[in-house]
Amino acid sequence: MMQGQKVTHQSIGETGDEELEKGNMKRKKMNEKIADWMGQVVRWLSFVCLARVLLLNLFYTSSVGDQEMVSITGSSWQWIPAAAALLVLLVFWCRVADRIPEKKLFAGLTVFYVIAGCYFIFNITPTIRDDAKSVYDAAAAMADGDFSSLDAGNYLYVYPYQIGIVTYDRIVRLLGESVKFLEALNLAQIIGINYFSYRLADLFFGGNRKINHLTILLSFAFLPQLFFLMFKYGLIPGFFFMIGCFYFLMRWLRDQRPLFAAVSVAFGAVAACIKMNYLIGIIAVAAIVIVEAVRRKRWRYGILAAVYLLASVGAGKGLQLACELESGIKMPQGMNTFFWVVMGTDIDNEVRGPGWYNSIGWKVMGEHDFDIEESNQEASRLMDENIRKILADPGKAASFFERKTISLWCDPIYQSLWSGLSKYEVDSGSVQKDFLRSLYYNEAPEQACEVFLKGLLVILTAGAVIFLLLHWKQYPGLMYAPLYFLGGFLFHSFWEAKSQYVYTYIFILIPLCAFEMYCLSEWFRQFVAVRRKRCRAAAKVRRKKGAADDKRKNTL
Repeated sequence: MMQGQKVTHQSIGETGDEELEKGNMKRKKMNEKIADWMGQVVRWLSFVCLARVLLLNLFYTSSVGDQEMVSITGSSWQWIPAAAALLVLLVFWCRVADRIPEKKLFAGLTVFYVIAGCYFIFNITPTIRDDAKSVYDAAAAMADGDFSSLDAGNYLYVYPYQIGIVTYDRIVRLLGESVKFLEALNLAQIIGINYFSYRLADLFFGGNRKINHLTILLSFAFLPQLFFLMFKYGLIPGFFFMIGCFYFLMRWLRDQRPLFAAVSVAFGAVAACIKMNYLIGIIAVAAIVIVEAVRRKRWRYGILAAVYLLASVGAGKGLQLACELESGIKMPQGMNTFFWVVMGTDIDNEVRGPGWYNSIGWKVMGEHDFDIEESNQEASRLMDENIRKILADPGKAASFFERKTISLWCDPIYQSLWSGLSKYEVDSGSVQKDFLRSLYYNEAPEQACEVFLKGLLVILTAGAVIFLLLHWKQYPGLMYAPLYFLGGFLFHSFWEAKSQYVYTYIFILIPLCAFEMYCLSEWFRQFVAVRRKRCRAAAKVRRKKGAADDKRKNTL
């Protein structure tokens, strides 16, 4: 009886353990379902926004001319053969990819970029203008102990959050006072960006050589990034650190090595300091960490998400504090960020293009003798006025935001040539080579680049759209790319418009497109193999039939 009771007790215990294990599995599945649901929200929102960008690019093209004036035209047919030729080249390349080590491919294209970059750097007289010049001049003055840029009405008084890029320029100036050092560093970081793009593809697709090859080719084919080497305003260095932040985050999620997390946080903080737009990437990183916390039931990941946000914001505050200690001047509050939203949402703002820069912040601050509090009140009033205008005329508002989206996302060059060199600078003799003069003067070289890059842009966006539609479930870890794109799309829908801002959100999608190009090449390979097999089978049948006919004739 005692033995029977003992057996019964053991049976009850085993049943309880099984129920507990089932309960844990059920809760685990619930966690995974919640994480998957979060991913699906990102997936479909990104799909809708990216599909819109793709459709607009099929029918419209935008460009930036003199005085940063935006023009929008219907897309010409010329990009279609360019896209078709590029598609054929990528599919064919997969057939020879196994014969070429990917590291040699990357090294070869790097050499080409170095030669091309040096051609730009040594044949264009160093030039710098607009905000980039104000930042560089402030950095040079502060290095000499002159902090007048912090005085009322001067650059850092209005834009104190630019202290990050000013500090970056000060560090680069330690290498030399010529702006060519900024250009050379841009070139090195562009190659670094392409390397991180390649390594991210390698990380997610299990070292698939063909996908790696396609990622490398697409990254180096993205010529606007090369043209941006002449733009000395934080866009390239910021993106270098941002994509590095993504890469080391993914390495940490895979390997769980604290060093990768620390490097990722550091890279993200530097990116946000250099250019505040990269806070979009930091928010995306924090969101990814939270999703993984839910998926893996590791709630300490939430601490890391907070560290990303605090480090990125805190680093900027730390630089401002350091500037205060060095200068003895309290950092000003600066222009209210509402002014950029005011520019981006004013449906009557057509000065350069819909929602583009119109100097409203400087005008208001000048009218109020650079009184921060009064200027901020005016910014709030203007924002309220914009909302009233949108509600009063929704048709005009819809047209405005549609054209603003086109001006941002349908420029295949992303303002990269205009940002580096203006036509005035070309006319003043800054360029020594006829080819470069033609490139910067909207002649045959630039027009050819526009056609090629339009085809590339359509392929990249179409590939990413197909990936989100068909293959998301296979690689949910790639959420960083569509999430970063989604954040950029939503943010710039309301912020002041510049097409140069959005190139990073398209470039980050390259591994997704590379995967779809690989799938297309595999489908084509299988299609050709099936056709050959059928042809051989048909030929065999014909031979047998011919032999049978010959035998019959001989018998007769």
